[in-house]
Amino acid sequence: MPQTKCLKCGNPALIEQLCKDCYLDSYHNVIGFKNFNLSVCVMCGSYNYGKEFRPAMEFDKDFLKTIKKAFFENTRLHKKPESYNLDAEFPQHEKKQGNQVNVMVAIHVKTKIGEGKYSLTKEEDYNIPLRFRYTVCERCSRGYSKYFEGRIQLRNRKNLHFNDVVSFVRAKVKERKGVFITKEEELRDGIDFYVTSQKFIQTIGSGLTRRFAGDLKVTSSLHTRDWKTSKDLYRVDVVFRLGDFNVGDILKINHKFVLVKSVAGMMASGVNIRQNNCPAQENYKTHDYEIIAKADDAVEAIIVKKTPQVEVLHPETYQPIKVENPKNAKIDEKIKIVLINEKAYTVSV
Repeated sequence: MPQTKCLKCGNPALIEQLCKDCYLDSYHNVIGFKNFNLSVCVMCGSYNYGKEFRPAMEFDKDFLKTIKKAFFENTRLHKKPESYNLDAEFPQHEKKQGNQVNVMVAIHVKTKIGEGKYSLTKEEDYNIPLRFRYTVCERCSRGYSKYFEGRIQLRNRKNLHFNDVVSFVRAKVKERKGVFITKEEELRDGIDFYVTSQKFIQTIGSGLTRRFAGDLKVTSSLHTRDWKTSKDLYRVDVVFRLGDFNVGDILKINHKFVLVKSVAGMMASGVNIRQNNCPAQENYKTHDYEIIAKADDAVEAIIVKKTPQVEVLHPETYQPIKVENPKNAKIDEKIKIVLINEKAYTVSV
């Protein structure tokens, strides 16, 4: 039986009465490219080429990933390609709202045709112009307005860590794209942050209790009704009141003298200076406690004796006094102590 020849060049036919080369020349997996407008938020890097903004894809590291996704979803194909890659050289420009940038995008599409030993690989290259515009998405635009979905209310300025909590909140908001503090209201005993995301407000509430000692209350109130979805919209308030004690204070709790080293939720962790600095962890919510010494009550004292017991000079009377929870130290070494009921305890453990 004579071998079928290629209809175009006369060489032996392989696929659909065409030889390999002629078939690959005539085959195009890419049908065409849909026109689209690409907008990029200068604040969070989210992008929009349809009806709504989408989260950024490594915006600051590789903007090509965002462009690739936009082009791929707007490319009409006969079948899913084996690979879809693109490259582009961006002119120098400023990421500023309203700026438009023209770019030539080089697209390379690789498609596998058929199976087995007769399979072929088709590679296609296209150069497509792209114009994208820097803008501000709806979520980020709230940062320029008085819009807010709730408040983070911090209380008890007397706590030494109050400023640390304020810095913690500001840092967490800065880390979260699309979340903004639109107003800060200074109060006599605290500060209120007006925040654009109630989901974030609830999340940071749990973060505060894990890191700082205090009481957390979450309340919600009906704000308005979404006419599009017919759902009630609520505002959420998180009130975080710092406790009376801080890291470094000594609590009398559950018959222990606990030098607080850290606080997580309802648990105060540290060492029991009454029992030679053994580890201690107590629930200050379920046990009554008394602050018997503050962190700034600690004073320096000089070790004057090591045996048979460690003694230091009393910071007021300058008479030798026994250290109840001694540590390894040298004569004439300075250590930090607190005086509780006329007894000396070292706090430099």
